[in-house]
Amino acid sequence: MKFLSPFVSVLACAALCMPATPVVGQNYASKPIHVIVPFAVGGGADTLTRFVVPGMQKALNNVTVLVENRPGAGTVIGTQAAAQADPDGYTLLITLDQTMTMNPFLYDKLPYAPSDFQPISLLATSPLLYVINPKVPAKTLKEFIQYAKINGDKLNFGSGAISAQVEGAQFMDVTGIKMPFIPYAGGAPALSALLNNEIQFVIADVGTFRAATADGRLRGLAVTTPQRLPQLPDVPTMGEAGFKNFQHILGTVGSRKNATSNCRGPEWRCSSGSERQRYQGANCRHRGGSASIVT
Repeated sequence: MKFLSPFVSVLACAALCMPATPVVGQNYASKPIHVIVPFAVGGGADTLTRFVVPGMQKALNNVTVLVENRPGAGTVIGTQAAAQADPDGYTLLITLDQTMTMNPFLYDKLPYAPSDFQPISLLATSPLLYVINPKVPAKTLKEFIQYAKINGDKLNFGSGAISAQVEGAQFMDVTGIKMPFIPYAGGAPALSALLNNEIQFVIADVGTFRAATADGRLRGLAVTTPQRLPQLPDVPTMGEAGFKNFQHILGTVGSRKNATSNCRGPEWRCSSGSERQRYQGANCRHRGGSASIVT
């Protein structure tokens, strides 16, 4: 079975975004930095943020970094808050690619413009996982498709990110499945709902769902990677599951355009090698880089 081309599998973290225009001087950072995460606590983006915060603090002379979770509306609520913050470089946004690449096509009107942002640092990338509650009588993706075609009214599809929702919509369109969709404010509440059998099928970042899949509480059907993941060796790739024409793209991130900073040099990285190993254990590939911000 083949997906219509192009079929894009997207999950990426994270953007350092700030309101536009002013210059941040050589004494940056001289006051607490607020990092807005437009997802619920415990999801992939939130976990990523809390991984890198210690490294940010160390690079910026132990300045206080406050994480603010503002989930809802497909990252619009948190992104709007960042866009409306004082443009002084002390409010950052960590988000997925959907904020800049998908939302403009999914919403008639947004309280921010993607053209207002430019990249500062790609922090990490992660593939997606197709996963079901084990009470669904299917062991493989093909078996799930066959079951869902007949019993779609007994199943609910959920997701904590628009990127996964869009992927699920095309997956259902191509396979002929019809399932009600239930949105969640992030990966953590979607995970809870799947474990409680409130929903039966989720497409989500591997990191949030890896542990429950590895220990058998959930059943992984496929991952959107060219090869199987070491952390989930029993979960086949989409190609192995029968989707040979599956295209896999990891998205990128952005920051507020025209923001100028002299804070060249700090790296938004995990604070130690052990932290990087924890990243990989969650299968979120660390991509931390220089946080130089230029016009």
